[in-house]
Amino acid sequence: MSEELVSVIIPTKNSAKTLGACLESIKNQTYQNIEIIVVDNNSTDDTKEIALRYTKKVFNKGPERSAQVNFGVKQSVGEHVYKVDSDFILDKLVIAQCVKKINEGFDAVVVHNTPDETVSWIAKIRKFEVDMYKFDMDHSSARFVKKDVYEKISGFNEKITAGEDYDFQNKLNRAGYRTGFINAEALHLGEPTKLWPHLKKYYWYGKDFINFRSENKQEASTQLKLIRSVYVKNWKKIVSRPLLSVKFITYLSGKYLFGAMGYLAGLFRRNKLRRIRLLLLGTHGQNNVGDELLLETFLYQFRQINDFQVDIIVNSYTPQTTCEKFNVKTFHTTKAKHKLLFYIFWCDVIVFAGGSIVKEMYSSYGRKTYSVMNMLIFLILFSKKIARKKVVLSNIGIGPIFTKKGLKKANMILSNSDYISVRDDLSKICGLNANNSVAINIVPDAVLSLDRKYFGLSSLGTKKPTQHRKVTRLAINLCRNISKPEVWSNFLDEIIKFLILVNRQNPGIQIIGIPMQTNYTTDDQKVLEELKNKFVSSKISNNFKIEKTKGAKELVDLLGTCDLVITERLHCAILSTILAIPFISLEYDIKVKGYLQSINMIDCGIAIDEKFNSSALYQKTVFLMNNYHAHQKCLEKLFQQKNYESNRYFEFIRNLIIQYSIK
Repeated sequence: MSEELVSVIIPTKNSAKTLGACLESIKNQTYQNIEIIVVDNNSTDDTKEIALRYTKKVFNKGPERSAQVNFGVKQSVGEHVYKVDSDFILDKLVIAQCVKKINEGFDAVVVHNTPDETVSWIAKIRKFEVDMYKFDMDHSSARFVKKDVYEKISGFNEKITAGEDYDFQNKLNRAGYRTGFINAEALHLGEPTKLWPHLKKYYWYGKDFINFRSENKQEASTQLKLIRSVYVKNWKKIVSRPLLSVKFITYLSGKYLFGAMGYLAGLFRRNKLRRIRLLLLGTHGQNNVGDELLLETFLYQFRQINDFQVDIIVNSYTPQTTCEKFNVKTFHTTKAKHKLLFYIFWCDVIVFAGGSIVKEMYSSYGRKTYSVMNMLIFLILFSKKIARKKVVLSNIGIGPIFTKKGLKKANMILSNSDYISVRDDLSKICGLNANNSVAINIVPDAVLSLDRKYFGLSSLGTKKPTQHRKVTRLAINLCRNISKPEVWSNFLDEIIKFLILVNRQNPGIQIIGIPMQTNYTTDDQKVLEELKNKFVSSKISNNFKIEKTKGAKELVDLLGTCDLVITERLHCAILSTILAIPFISLEYDIKVKGYLQSINMIDCGIAIDEKFNSSALYQKTVFLMNNYHAHQKCLEKLFQQKNYESNRYFEFIRNLIIQYSIK
């Protein structure tokens, strides 16, 4: 009988001092059918290098350990998962005893973690305390668990950063799963060496225990109380070592005092600040359907912050229109700069909500190269240095940045932000080129948190899927914001050749032009009208219609009637992903290529450069239509994954905003 595979998940953050010893103890287990998965959180020391000596499965994920472990479990292939902290050394029998206990009929196993008393005098006291909890279910939590059980209880709660292990065990208990104990132990190397920082940690734990208590109201009274039944059971041990017991009681009193102070401070602030004030900044009110959809997404997600009244202020180039459309208070982006400064002082948190904002501007935009970054530098430095506010860059795009001057400006933006998430790998690479020590988290584009039900749809498209599909309605979207304006004329000519070729192969095809941005510096409608005139003048067909949509809902309804989408605009491709409509992206900007990479669909893109030709675009079209149903299913699967990841991220970011607001 083959041994069951055990996946050992190790979350790390600058863990180079202890990780080697931890991994060596795992390697030396008597039970050998093990896979090691290390999930790092942007370490700046040698953590990743050390991890790679023991396993190829080394990933990067934030923002904290619960999210890291949940991510690690998703990457695992074992029947059982075992969370091991990077400062643990395992007894060589630990995993063997855990597997044996599972085979005895248990669903999860507690591995006692005993402090290394050689580290400090505090560690001796902690060992005296912690060893009383061995085999005590009220104050222990399982780390070794069947993978299917882990998934059924949804793993660790990422809203909780203090007491997440208790919360995990409580979920196991509520679901009726059996938890067992083993004799073998893990040695905890990361014991405190100084008292004051240790007590301060419990103060911050106390603040966060509000979240734990709200999720575990019944269990919290037992798990958090000062006088525990386990102390009574160990009275002989306490009496036999009077000097150490006095130190333990003093230490325990200090720990609970600081924890209680933190809890009361958090409770006071939460009760006092039931209102959260957000300043939401972005490229709003420019008649761009994609940008408006981003704003709609962030408003939808941030209005879901429970137990708080959320007041949101938004900048806009057309404030009255934005106010009426989204029922949100607005001010003019350029004509009311005094209001912007006022709202920076007014708010609790400033959120730059999506969009490619840390970048050098193309000449086709008609703006100065560093205009956007200069504005960001001023706003962020003013917010941090003068107003003392928290700044979040959420779901943003970074790049392109071509110059050393641009990299310096990007560094100023990133190094002065409190939290940064980007929507693709290329953005992260670009950001790390500017500052390789800043923590940059990769998350899906914000709009992927929405689903078809949000848009009032219940099924894929409007037509029955088949393996081979004839193109009857082709949607096309173009914009002039390309990195190389000199290739535009050739690009447009090649698009015409492509449309003529498609029309010859599919007589009667309807071509639907979809402008995503109108009445602004870059007007998609004018570009599509130019394309339509050239196509009609070819006398091949008159079936070219431009459909101007007022918003995302109308755009979704229109896309749902089409067989294929050819698009430059990023959010037209994203909506096509949500609807599982095959699309080809015309890569006019790094953000489009970055999105395709993020969903593993790089073959569905074609760069707009000197080599762009109609034949290559047509070949991609033929391939998609010949494999239509398979491609549609692939899009559906990818969207489900990204939708889940995006909503988990927004759960985290809402919790982060609460933390920033009540501190």
